Amino acid sequence: MKSRVITIFMIFVMLLTVPSINANEDGIINKSVNGCSCHGGGQGNAEIAIELPEEYAPGQTYSIDIIVTSGSYTNGGFNLAVTDGSLSTNDPNAKIQSGQAVHSNANTNSWTLDWMAPPQGSGTVTFTLAGLAADGNGRRTNDGWSTISIDVLEIDAPPKVTNLQILPTNPTSSDSFELSYDYFDDRNEPDSSLITWLKDGEIMFQGNSETVDILKINYSYTKRGEVWEAQIIPNDGINLGEVITEEFIIRNSKPVISNLSINPSGPSQKNDLSATWNEYDEDGDAVTSSIKWYKDNVRQLELDGLTTISKDFTEVDEEWYFEITSNDTFEEQIENSSKVILNMVNDVPTLQNIRIDNIKPTTDLDLYANWNFLDGDGDEQSGFETKWYKNDNHKIELDNLLTIDSTNTKKGDIWFFMARVTDGIEFSEWYQSLSVQINNSIPEVSAQIFPSSPSNNTNLTLNISAIDLDNDILNIEVQWIKNDTFVVNSNEAPFNLDSNNTKISEIWYANITVGDGDVLTTYSTEPVTIFPDLIADDELLKDFTAEAYLQSITYGVLTMAIFMLVQFLLSVKATKEGQ
Repeated sequence: MKSRVITIFMIFVMLLTVPSINANEDGIINKSVNGCSCHGGGQGNAEIAIELPEEYAPGQTYSIDIIVTSGSYTNGGFNLAVTDGSLSTNDPNAKIQSGQAVHSNANTNSWTLDWMAPPQGSGTVTFTLAGLAADGNGRRTNDGWSTISIDVLEIDAPPKVTNLQILPTNPTSSDSFELSYDYFDDRNEPDSSLITWLKDGEIMFQGNSETVDILKINYSYTKRGEVWEAQIIPNDGINLGEVITEEFIIRNSKPVISNLSINPSGPSQKNDLSATWNEYDEDGDAVTSSIKWYKDNVRQLELDGLTTISKDFTEVDEEWYFEITSNDTFEEQIENSSKVILNMVNDVPTLQNIRIDNIKPTTDLDLYANWNFLDGDGDEQSGFETKWYKNDNHKIELDNLLTIDSTNTKKGDIWFFMARVTDGIEFSEWYQSLSVQINNSIPEVSAQIFPSSPSNNTNLTLNISAIDLDNDILNIEVQWIKNDTFVVNSNEAPFNLDSNNTKISEIWYANITVGDGDVLTTYSTEPVTIFPDLIADDELLKDFTAEAYLQSITYGVLTMAIFMLVQFLLSVKATKEGQ
């Protein structure tokens, strides 16, 4: 056990002119903090030594020695209080009063006590001690005293792991399992426990509690008969606790029976009943199975072992199911099929020509499911079910739709659907359509030249709107055409034409070619005619009139708009000449 001696010493001054007396023969409690101020020697004029452990173990008893000295003084007193635990003493010169230790007489300056530490989890305990050194002459004035406060920490106990469990209990070779436990640390230090998984004595996995998935073992690592052991060494980052282990044996997995069905699923009294199922054993054992048939919940002993029941044994409205018992020589598993009720004879409907109507759809077109319904009894189609598949993935949210909106498709998708129909009595089998691929949509483009009636001093601005439903990157190329003759080519915006390139009476338009990487589309704007600036020059007006006339002869047509504009310009000119 580590211990420590705490000593406080202060030189005290003898007050020779003031007579002194002995310490109080009987100790006083509640003085351990503020000291013995009634004695005139003064605070600090005494040396206190107390032996305490550096740390305490819960529930352990410690011996405490106290000595108070001041020069040659051999008499004195003390008061010791603790915040937790309990004090006791066999020293005739000391006693316990209201849980505190005090002197019982002033005949000595040393005392021995016992302190029992509090239970685990109590934390730090504070000891406060006041000590008095008396000169023994029966007066108070020259007596010196001091106080001291000491904290003793609870020992850092190793962490503990309890309630160790393997879940599920008794795992089989088809069970993934995990480790569960409770962790406790008296100082609430985080869990850093070392976890080790051993298989047949060999380490398989190891890590601390923070290692991803260290608490879980997938069934694929296990086989029947293997002995596994989970080992935990509690660790709080400082101390290691007692090693805890849990050993278990991987048990046999029962055979798995699945997909039990009776064919046909909607039988009539004219159908034989055939039983089908799948069986599997995780341990690879040979599985033997037996079959029992039940009619209206009554076992039909004469049909045991048969996988097909002749229609001669069945009648309308009977309820049939079968039971499979599988055994792998270790355990057996029993499963029951779903029940079927024999219905009246009905021809099951069929489908022909199941198809998506849009053979080469694009991203802007909806998909339409279609088929031809056939029924041998002449029944009408009373319902259907569809399943749509995009790139071989079932789109559950589109189930039972006939039309798929184009917002659900994109270029390159491969789509098909499956459908079955009912005549109100039975559903047909599932039929699958041919697949279609969503093709590239041609970009949409429109453009307009502004202004629509430009003058020879006006720049031509080309406003282009290009949209691609496939969100492809579009390349745009513009050709400016003057009088049906190519003049300017550009593939960089802005696609404007400066007025310096135009002359009066010229007819301009633009050819816009837009490509998305797969296809090109072309758009031509409405043509515009360059008019003279009315304010600029009379000569321009005269020249334009002549040029317009020439254009009408050259191209064989004088548009009504140009004709009216010529008339307007002539009237403007006449007005100006009359001024």
